[in-house]
Amino acid sequence: MTDVNGSNKKQKSQTFVISLLLVLLLISFGFIGWQRNCGRKILINATTVQARLISEFVKSPILFDYEKGAVDILSALKESPSIIFCGVYDANDRLFAVYYRSGTQPDSFMLLKPPRAGTYTEGNLVKISQPIMTRREAVGKLWVWSEIK
Repeated sequence: MTDVNGSNKKQKSQTFVISLLLVLLLISFGFIGWQRNCGRKILINATTVQARLISEFVKSPILFDYEKGAVDILSALKESPSIIFCGVYDANDRLFAVYYRSGTQPDSFMLLKPPRAGTYTEGNLVKISQPIMTRREAVGKLWVWSEIK
C-alpha cells in the first residue's frame, strides 16, 4: 500500500513538473511573438518617420529638377541598415532618384510606379508609399522598403 501511494506521489510530481514546463514553454513562445510584434511596430513607425523626413528633403530637388541633389539626400540612408530601397518619383511617376542598400540587387518590382499611399507588409518587409507634397499639390511620390531582421 505504501509503495502504491509513494508511486502515486512520484507520478503526480512528474505530471506537475511536465505541466509546469509546458506552461513555461507556452509563455516563452507568447513572449517571443509579442516581442516580434512590438519590433515590427517600432520598425514601421521608424520607417514612416524616415519616409516623411525624406519627402521633405527631396521636395526641392524634384521642384528644381536636380536629380543629383535627391541622390545625395538618399545616400544618407546607408546609415539606416534596415532600409533596403528608396525610390523618389516625380509627378509623372518617372523614377527620379533611387537608393539601394549595399549588396542588394534591384528587384524589377521596386522600380515600378509605387502603389497608392499607404503602409504595406509582406513577409519581413515593410513598404511605405507616400506622396511628396508642397502646400498645394503632390510633386512626386516616395517608395521606401525596410527589412525586419
